[in-house]
Amino acid sequence: MPLSHLFLAFLFLQAPKPGSVSGTVTNAATGGPVRKAHITLRAAEQTYTATTDAEGHFAVSGVTPGTLQAQVECAGFQALLRPEPVRVAEEQHVTNVTVALIPNGVITGRVLDENGDPMPQMMVEAALETYGLAGRTLSPRGSMQTDDRGVYRFFDLPAGRYFLMASNPALAGGWNGRVHGDAVETAYVATWFPAAAESRAATANQLAPGAELGGIDIRMRKMRVYHVRGKVVAPGSQQRLDAPVMLAACQTADRQFLYAPILRDGSFDASGVEPGSWCATVTATNPVHGFYARQTVTVTDHDVNDVILTVAATADVRGLALLDSGAPASLPRLPVQLVPLETPGRTVSATIQPDGTFTLANTAAGPYRVEVNSRTPYLKAVRFNGQDAPDGRILVPSSGGQLMLSLATDGGEIGGTASGENALITAFSSSGLEAGPAIAGAGSGGNFLLRNLAPGDYQVLAWETRDYSLVQYAEFRKLFDSRAVSVTVRSKSHETVTLTPVTAAEMEAAKARLP
Repeated sequence: MPLSHLFLAFLFLQAPKPGSVSGTVTNAATGGPVRKAHITLRAAEQTYTATTDAEGHFAVSGVTPGTLQAQVECAGFQALLRPEPVRVAEEQHVTNVTVALIPNGVITGRVLDENGDPMPQMMVEAALETYGLAGRTLSPRGSMQTDDRGVYRFFDLPAGRYFLMASNPALAGGWNGRVHGDAVETAYVATWFPAAAESRAATANQLAPGAELGGIDIRMRKMRVYHVRGKVVAPGSQQRLDAPVMLAACQTADRQFLYAPILRDGSFDASGVEPGSWCATVTATNPVHGFYARQTVTVTDHDVNDVILTVAATADVRGLALLDSGAPASLPRLPVQLVPLETPGRTVSATIQPDGTFTLANTAAGPYRVEVNSRTPYLKAVRFNGQDAPDGRILVPSSGGQLMLSLATDGGEIGGTASGENALITAFSSSGLEAGPAIAGAGSGGNFLLRNLAPGDYQVLAWETRDYSLVQYAEFRKLFDSRAVSVTVRSKSHETVTLTPVTAAEMEAAKARLP
């Protein structure tokens, strides 16, 4: 037998004998089978796919032994990454792998005027209530115009609490020139279901998995509206800014925006403005640098004229990152960003180069928080223009500045066990520069390990469900302060704790108590 044939025979004998994986995909709301679901099994070097039949069954053969992650997707359902890995031994036929997909739902209704008549071509937005580092937010899940009957219909929505807002597209774009008149101007303005001016006064709509909510009718508010007129001034520049003036409601998290074009003489006229406090901004860029202006305008019971927005050129914030208080030595390309502390504002991002340098280009003047999205190494200290910033907050002047970051690799660890499997572990420190808590999943036997933690005091909790966003919300975690385990992490130390997870039922009850 040729030597090459002997070599191939040897490899065949040494190769692990494959196994197979089979199972069922069901509807989490009804328990029924889900057909045409797409299953992807991923290992380190292999990927396997399958599609469920009419009974929700799937099968994958020829699977190389190892540990695989299963992801399941199907139209009309939320995609799911199965938390429990699938482990296949040599010649093993793994059966009864079950996955329950959560079906999406529908919200439908009409937009009506003050007389109850339908309003066509109104814009409706669906916003899902979410939680995270920024607190409670309304996350956009789609927008559409009403039809000739004033009807809207959102489909394929994940379950949750929804807030619906209708707005008049005719108001958003402003006028093409300065408009003056004696007639009283009224307009249909942005309205939250059922007829509220702000989301905090609106009624939430709880959408269950696979449900259809109908009759969610929004009655638009008609009211006296005003103009905000003025001029954009760019000292030392005759160039016309190819950007609009944007008005955003200052004292609310609602996404209410009005725009007005800047004419050749620098003038602008924003129409359809409700009474309230508005932040007027201009943001523009060109190949060389950017421009920025911001001013608060208060509208009461009359038009506001002669607003002057003086545009200043944005500047660069140049920085240097040092590792372990020494010279840069092949630093990883870590992302660094300046997160604005004022709303509206633009996050400025850059990448730390291997020599430690970075440039945060076109940064507008204002307050920011410095964030480095890394724990290996972690952000240890921040200095801006020669001043320490222990909380990571800096005030950038119109001239920009120099940012110095100290990165460190002497982080400690927190390990241990959580009763049960697949718990989510969080460790939060209020004294560090991290943007959020350290997070890890408990594996087989409930074991977990949180690595590369900056030295400091931590509150450690285990959660029965893996809602990453909710557990990052500080107000939610406060409800379980009595369940947290206090741990002090020192440089390169390893601390051990035993945790009892907060149950899914306890989390749902606490979520219902959130403001």
